[in-house]
Amino acid sequence: MKKESNKEQERRNRWYVGEPSELHSSEWYGAILRYLSSYGKKEFNSIYTEEESSKNILIGWLAKVVLLIGAIATLIMTGS
Repeated sequence: MKKESNKEQERRNRWYVGEPSELHSSEWYGAILRYLSSYGKKEFNSIYTEEESSKNILIGWLAKVVLLIGAIATLIMTGS
């Protein structure tokens, strides 16, 4: 992915508050999940673009939250 312009960074940071590394990991997870959910019918490069970054970040962030809640629930249930 090419380097982002300042306008693109400002647009993404308007609604997102967090560390840049967390932002990029969410974007990667989201792009990978979207690619896998399309069963490889779409090219990964068409999913991992600047125009699709907001969707990728949201999906990746939600996936990480679901995994975290699942891990905590598992620990609570097995700890009883």
